[in-house]
Formats: sequence, structure tokens, C-alpha cells
Amino acid sequence: GDNIQIPFALEFGVLIREEVERSEPVLFNVELDLEQRQVIVQRSQVTTHTYTLISRVERDITVLIERRDPTRDEYYEMPAPAFSGSGHTRWSVSVSGNSSTTFAVHIRSLQDSREDISKWKADFIEQLRHQGFLADQLHNQLQALLEAKQQVTDAASEMKTLQAEHQRIQALQEQLRKNLGALGDSQRETAIRDQLLTDLENSENRRRTLEARAVTLEQQAHQANIRQETILNDIYASE
Repeated sequence: GDNIQIPFALEFGVLIREEVERSEPVLFNVELDLEQRQVIVQRSQVTTHTYTLISRVERDITVLIERRDPTRDEYYEMPAPAFSGSGHTRWSVSVSGNSSTTFAVHIRSLQDSREDISKWKADFIEQLRHQGFLADQLHNQLQALLEAKQQVTDAASEMKTLQAEHQRIQALQEQLRKNLGALGDSQRETAIRDQLLTDLENSENRRRTLEARAVTLEQQAHQANIRQETILNDIYASE
């Protein structure tokens, strides 16, 4: 649907084949949006149009490769064009007689994404650090944020384990009380009663230990959440 001006007559002795290849997106820039409390992560992707020019003409010939200029993208690592104007760009390509050559047009696109910095994983943070997108202070803050998040995760995991054990103890205690109620006053049953009472006492001590630990974990998780919020406030308070 485009209009391209042919600068000279077609030469049927030259065949041109085009192949298109897109690279994987790579990190290009990272910027804090202090007002929105988000991070703008910019990634670049390069699309390469490779033209293979095959000449069946005996003499050397010059071919102009012409493309309509991209609207929002940009040419990337390209030689100076022979012509640029009216929304089109041409590059001059020399082809020797009865031979072939290639010419590549690289077009780079930049894509922005808004991300929640609190959801970044450790490997992504280290990748940003390695590529020079994080200053020392921000890197240290993100490390502290990861530690606080891990503390919350560990506390939640242990709480789940404690709750499961607490339920088992409650079921055991209920069964022990039923067994105690079913015993008579014989000497043998009295010995069994003593053992059941010991088991009940031990289970009750364990239950209290679990509940005390659960309170400690809730406090640790609460403090870790407060640290996360404090770190995020510090991050978005300065750049």
C-alpha cells in the first residue's frame, strides 16, 4: 500500500531475495517513576532485513535498496544512505558482475513496560546490576527488600506447618479425652489413665509452644512488611 519511486529502469538480470529476522528483546534503560511509584523498563528489539542480491549481469552494477522509514522505530547501526527524504531511505549497494552480495537493514524498536519493583526476582536484579542499570544505593535497597520479602515468605511457610500440626494435636487431644472417659476404676485402667493423662499433658505443652511460636512469626512478618514499605518509600523518595 506504499508508493516507491523507481530511480531507474528494472534490471531483470539482478534477483533480490529478502529475509527477516527478529532478535530477542534486551534491556535498554531503567527509570523510576516517582509519582506513580513504578519502574519503567525499556527493552530494545532489532529486526534485520537481509537482502541477497544475485547478479547475472556481466558488468558491475549498483542497486538502490529503498525502504519506507519506520513511524516510531529507528534505523540501527546502518551506513550513510544515498538518499533520505519524503519518508523513504535508499542505500547504494554495489554488486560485481555475475556474483552475489548481501545488504542488511537493521531497525530497532523500543518497548516500555511499567513494572512493580517489589515483584522483581533476585536473578533479574542481578542482571540489572551486571548491565549497569542499578546504582549502588538502589541495589542495596533492593537486596534489603528481597530479604524482607523472604522473611515474610518463610514466616508464612512455617505458619502453615504449625497450623497443620496444631490441627493434629487437637484431634489427638479429643481422642485422648474420649479414651479417658471410657475407662473404669480397675487397677489396669488406672495405669492406662495415667499414661493417657501424661500424653494429654505433653500434647497440651506442645500446643502452647506452637501457639507461642505462631505469635512470634506473626510479629516477625508484620515487622518485615513494615520494612518493605519503608524501603519502597525510600526508593521512591529519591532517585
